[in-house]
Amino acid sequence: MANLQIIHAQVIIILKERIYTMSDSHTKKIWLLRHAQSKAQTEEEYGFDAGLSKKGEKQSERLRSPFKDIFFDKICLSPLKRARETFEISKIKGKSIEFDSRLIEDLPGGGYSSLLPYVGLPGYADADRHNAWMTDVRARALSFMNDLYMHDQRHILVVSHCGFFSNLLGAFLSHGDAGLFAKFKFCMMHNTGISVLYIGLERKADTLLCWNDIRHVHDLVDKDPIRPVPPEGQAKKQTIAGPVDFFRRKK
Repeated sequence: MANLQIIHAQVIIILKERIYTMSDSHTKKIWLLRHAQSKAQTEEEYGFDAGLSKKGEKQSERLRSPFKDIFFDKICLSPLKRARETFEISKIKGKSIEFDSRLIEDLPGGGYSSLLPYVGLPGYADADRHNAWMTDVRARALSFMNDLYMHDQRHILVVSHCGFFSNLLGAFLSHGDAGLFAKFKFCMMHNTGISVLYIGLERKADTLLCWNDIRHVHDLVDKDPIRPVPPEGQAKKQTIAGPVDFFRRKK
């Protein structure tokens, strides 16, 4: 039993190193970060562009630990307030930062019309070049995914929303197959959940390494009703091994 525990600990260390280090044989590593809890989620504020709640601010501060040793080649930000505030509080660093309206949350057609024209964005990032506020989320996800393949940068952070990331995952795993993409349903990500995609030299080498890693906020997120609740005191021991194994089995 002791030997099994040692092996299990070594596996966890290896998995963690694969995610949180920058050296690998793949051409690109794409980090997906969902925004922290917003005031809309706590019903303190209504509308499509609420800022962060107090818990959301604490969640954003927790991001400093997993990202402290990483300097990204490029950071792509949803211009919506909850995504911006998450990024600002996290103090994540990168060489190039850009607002991208393709990353906004999924809303029914015309949902963002009351926010347009969207003005007053801070000057720490390049202005949005896409004007995709009224574009369907699947079209936005496909467009952004195609751009990721064309970017020269190898280590890219994307700060966005659960609905958009669910569609981006569909675009990533369907490899351009429209029929397969259409079958993808909503994939949950907690507030400040971290997911990691590897993009290889060829699309068949693409890998989903991690989905919805929340170890940094294990005590600051609501329990997922779909997943079993871990025994008391075991939350900190949860790792990305579960989701990695799940997708590894999907051949």
